[in-house]
Formats: sequence, C-alpha cells, structure tokens
Amino acid sequence: MTDDIRILLARIVGRHAAKKRSTVIKLAFAKANQQPLAPIFSQEDVCTERVWYQKWQHDPLLAEAFEACYQRAMEWADEETAALEAHYRRDRRKSVARYAAQAPAALAAVMASEGQRGNDRIRAAIELIGLAEPDSPRPVAFPVEVSNLDDVAMDYSSLTDEQLRAIIAGRSGEGVGVANTGA
Repeated sequence: MTDDIRILLARIVGRHAAKKRSTVIKLAFAKANQQPLAPIFSQEDVCTERVWYQKWQHDPLLAEAFEACYQRAMEWADEETAALEAHYRRDRRKSVARYAAQAPAALAAVMASEGQRGNDRIRAAIELIGLAEPDSPRPVAFPVEVSNLDDVAMDYSSLTDEQLRAIIAGRSGEGVGVANTGA
C-alpha cells in the first residue's frame, strides 16, 4: 500500500467508511489477481454486490481509490512475477553450474574409455579442449575425406590413443584416412 493510496482511502469518510475502504481494497486486489469477485461480497466487512454495482462504484472517491488500489495490485503482481522468474533463472543456472563442474571429468572418462566408440571419444576430446581453451577455435576432425567406401565405414573404436590424439591435433595418424578440414 502506497502513501497515495492511503491518502485516497482516508478521504473516504462518513457513513460506512470502513466498509467502503475494505470493499475497495478487497475488490481491487481480487480483480488484479483475476479471482472471482462474487465471494468477496459475502464477507462481513464488504458491501453487498447490489450496493457496489448500483451505488458505491459510481462514487468518485470510491472509484478513484479503487482504480489506484487496482493499479498498485497489478504493479505488485508484475513485480512478484518478475522476482519469481529471476529466482528460477538463478536456480536453473545453479543447477547447470553444478553439473557443468562435472562435465570435464565426464568428457575425460568418455575420451579415455576403450569401451566407447572412437567417434564419441573424439568428440569428447574436442569438447574437453573447448572447455580448456574456450577462446580458441575448435578443431574440426569431420567430415572424413572419402577416397573409397571403406573409409566411410571406418570403425573409430579400433583407433589407438596415438591415432586419436593425432586426429584431435589436426593431423592424420598412421594409416588413418582422416584429415582436418576445419580451422
């Protein structure tokens, strides 16, 4: 509640002033939160639906206070939504960071595992290099130069560690028909 709204509500005086103020505040906040207004009218400190729609909403003091309360409630809802969205963005970044810290070890495990396909080992090594040197251009070990169809069906899992290192470094290993075609 702002000082401006307090001033507008304080200007509501006379008979049923407390009930008028309560009605204005509760209806404005219910409307701003897209809640049905009918249940508000059944509360003891609020006027009846008939009184509101036939009389009180047409009173200039009540109308001005209602509009101010409604606008403030809408601002508050927007602020709460923005705060909630910011909270979940921070939470999502924390979750990603938690797993990102584990990524190098996971990539290294894939790269070193003899049980992994050669292609997966190469990609893991390239990603690991990218994490270690984020500003340097990523080596590109693909596409494979094809001189015959046997090269297309090459089983990368049979490559030795030396051959994998050679491919990652951008040069062909012995007997490996793979060339570095990128920057």
